[in-house]
Amino acid sequence: MKCRVTILGTPYNLEIEDGEEEKVKRIAEFIDSEMKKISRDGKIVDTYRVAINALLEITSRYFDLKEKASIKTGGVKNQIEMLNRRLEEVLEEKISVGKG
Repeated sequence: MKCRVTILGTPYNLEIEDGEEEKVKRIAEFIDSEMKKISRDGKIVDTYRVAINALLEITSRYFDLKEKASIKTGGVKNQIEMLNRRLEEVLEEKISVGKG
């Protein structure tokens, strides 16, 4: 399936999976917005450099979010392991009491 998006005034025809059009358009709008922010500053005028700077900014945010998610996931994983250990202890106690 083809999808047409525009980034910094340049149209792109992309080959995408069926059902992905809205997602691809949202991504393209986000990229366009980030690149416009950088080019509006006026410090960078070359489109290639604007794209690289936008890519670095987006990737930096992605890694920050990934790290935060990992920390939260790690905390939840630790809690689950602790609860599993406690459950095993309780079950062992019940089995011991039932045998005695």
